[in-house]
Amino acid sequence: MAGRDPIGDDGGVPHDPTAPESARDYVRRVGRSLGVLTVLVASLLGMMMSASSCKTVAPTYDGQVIAATTRLATDADTLLKRATQPYDRHQVSVEAMRVRLEKMKDVATARGRGNMGVVAQWGLISQPRAEGGHLLGALLDEWATNATLAEPLLGHRRQIVREAFRAVLSAEQDRPPGLQDRLMLDEVLGSDAEAAEADLFPGTKGDPLPEGKTVIR
Repeated sequence: MAGRDPIGDDGGVPHDPTAPESARDYVRRVGRSLGVLTVLVASLLGMMMSASSCKTVAPTYDGQVIAATTRLATDADTLLKRATQPYDRHQVSVEAMRVRLEKMKDVATARGRGNMGVVAQWGLISQPRAEGGHLLGALLDEWATNATLAEPLLGHRRQIVREAFRAVLSAEQDRPPGLQDRLMLDEVLGSDAEAAEADLFPGTKGDPLPEGKTVIR
C-alpha cells in the first residue's frame, strides 16, 4: 500500500505525476475550480449588496422644510424677546414651541440616516437645561424656573440660538436638487397640507390648542 496516493480517487492505482491528465480528471478539476469561483463571486455580490443597502444618502432640497424651519426660527426669537416678562403670561406659547421643536426633529429623522447631522442639530437646539442644553430648550426651561430672564445676557443667548437655526437652514439650503421628500413628511405630519401646517405650528394663527387656549402674541 506504500505506493498509493492517499488522497487520490483513482481506486488505489499509483499516481504518476508525469502521466498526461485524462479528460475525466480535467473536467473534474475545472468543475471544482468553477465551483470555488462561483462561491467567491456570490460572496462578493452579497457583500456589495449589503454595503449598498447600508449606504446613507442625504435627502434632497425641500422648500417646505426650509419654510418651516425659517418660520420656527423667527417665532422662537419673537418668543424669547418676551422672556423679560413673567413666564405665566406666555406659558401656552412656550408649550406650543416645545411641540413644534419635537415635530421638526421628527421630520428630520423621517428623512433618513443621511440626515443624522441635522437631527443632531435639532437635538441640541431643543435639549433641556437638565440634560446640559444651552440653546432654545434650555432657555425656555430657565424662563419657567426663574419667572423672567434678564438683559443683556438674554440678548446674547438669543443670538446664539439664531446661529443654531442658521446652521440648520444652511444645511437644508445646500442640499442637491431633487424630488421633495413629500412621502416622508406625510408620514410624520399627515397627507393634508393644511392639517399638516396646523399640526406643525399649533396656535400660530390663533388656532385653538388642545387646552382650548390660544398662543399669546
